[in-house]
This record gives sequence, structure tokens and C-alpha cells, in this order.
Amino acid sequence: MRTLFASCVLLLSIFVPQLDSQSSSPVTVPWPDADKPILKLAFAGFTRVGLVNGAGIYSSDVTAQNLSDQSMPRSVFTVNILDANGVKIGKARLQLDAIPPYRTAKSQVQFSAAGTPANVTLIAGKTIPLSVRSVPPGASFSVDGQDAGLAPKLYDFTIGSHTIEFHKEGYAPGSTQLDVTADELPGGSISLELGGLSQDTVELRDGTTITGDLISMTLHEAVFQSDGKVKTLDRNQIKKIYLVERVSANPSGGDKDKDMIELRDGTALFGEILSMSAKEIVLRRDGKELYIDRKLVKKIIHEEASAPPAAVGQTAGSH
Repeated sequence: MRTLFASCVLLLSIFVPQLDSQSSSPVTVPWPDADKPILKLAFAGFTRVGLVNGAGIYSSDVTAQNLSDQSMPRSVFTVNILDANGVKIGKARLQLDAIPPYRTAKSQVQFSAAGTPANVTLIAGKTIPLSVRSVPPGASFSVDGQDAGLAPKLYDFTIGSHTIEFHKEGYAPGSTQLDVTADELPGGSISLELGGLSQDTVELRDGTTITGDLISMTLHEAVFQSDGKVKTLDRNQIKKIYLVERVSANPSGGDKDKDMIELRDGTALFGEILSMSAKEIVLRRDGKELYIDRKLVKKIIHEEASAPPAAVGQTAGSH
């Protein structure tokens, strides 16, 4: 009895993994129809490779055979996934390279489905190859949020609207919209001229950018002045910083608008600090003297290293 029980357990342990990795039956679909097919698409069964939030993640190897005497251009199909009752339970995108006459091409689809896949239907969509260029060349670009490489590059666009974003160090990021119609001819191009940076630019990890002037930076934070307001950014928020070259308006050193006073309400004042005491700071701005209560001051930035002002919070006598 024990031998029989052990044998059953052994058989079960072998059989269960096979069930978990077993694929469904292969599916063959003629396109565009069964009467005059141009392509024969063979899906080699649907294998479940994972489970996310209760939905199965499936993959299937696809073989596409060109049945005509004409070359099949690069094409994209929307694959609707059906269960045994013909109910749509998922969707996949199938992209095929150009297929010469009477030849085959290999591809693969992966999708999530809230059921067991049993059949598919196809919605055809073609791609239009267009040249993506940037001025100057060498900018990295993305299409609809997906990295696409470096310009110039020939890129296959599907029919519809797309957002193309460009990035190149030393230049302001740029983006443009592109509408690709079904009658678009291959060989066209899309180009964008990137503007040179006139201000410092901080690119954050969430994808947003801030332009203005980088005032100071430590191991923990960066102080950035934008639109007349001072922002303190956590260093962990920052992905990249682009700095523009600062050209002094007066090479002899007579530029007096070097000092910045950041107030506790977030505003910033620029000018020349004339004196500082424990109670107030005198700032000359636009030819006028401003008397600022020290209690209102959060931070002082002075670019001239040879004569820095006293830090806020320290007691300083008059200059």
C-alpha cells in the first residue's frame, strides 16, 4: 500500500508541472480571409508564463508565411484574444518584418488575459518608415514614451498620432506631434531643431524639467531660482542638470548684481549687499537701498568667494 501511495505521489508530482507549463492547441489564421489568403499566421499555442493581479500572462511563437508572389512589407496586426466561447479576453500587438514571396518570418506575441486563450482574430495595420532627424544631429528621441534611439534614424510608425520627444545634452528638450495617415508614403522625414539653453535646466526623475538658475548645490539639496521664486529640490529627485555658460556683462569685475537673498516666503531678491547686522540686511537693488529684517531671511547666496557674506543665523557686525 505504501509503495502504491508513493508511486501515485511521484506520478502526481511529474504530472502537475506538465499541466502548469502546457500550451493550448495551435491556431492557424489566414489573412485577410480564407478565400484569397495572402498570409498564413500560425500561433504555436498559448503558454502561460506568469500571473499578475489574477490575469494570466501568455506568450506564443508566431510563424507568418507569405502565400503570394509579392513581397509583404513590414506590417503590424492587432491580435484580439478569444476564449473557447468566442469572447474577447485580451489583446496583443504583432509586428512582422518584410517577408519575400513564398517565404516565412518568425515573431512572438505576449499579452495578459482574464481567461484561457483559445482563438484569435486579426486587425491589420501597416507601418510607414519615416526618417527622424534632429538639428543638431545625435539627439536621443522617444516615440510615445518609448526610447527609439539616436537621430537620424529610420523609424517604423504605425497609423495614428504620435508624440516624439528629443533630448541632447547642452540643448533644451523638444517635442513634436506627428500624425501618420494610411496614405502616407514611405521615405518622408520628420525633423526638429533644438534650441540652445539660455538658462540652467534641471531634469527630474519623474520626467519633468525646470528651467532657471542653479543657485547652489550640496550633497542633499539643490537651490534653484525659476520665475522669480526659489525652489529647494531634494538631490534624490534630480536625474540630470544642464548648466549654461555664464558670461559676465562686465569682464572688469564691476558687476554688482551677484548677491541673492532668499526670503522665507519663497521669493528672492538680487542686488549688492551693503551691510549686515544681527537685526537687518541692507541690499542695494536698482539704485535703491532696501532694509530687510533678518527674521524674514532664509538664505543668502554670494558668488564672490573672496568676500562672502555671513551665513544666516550667525551674528555679524556691520560692514
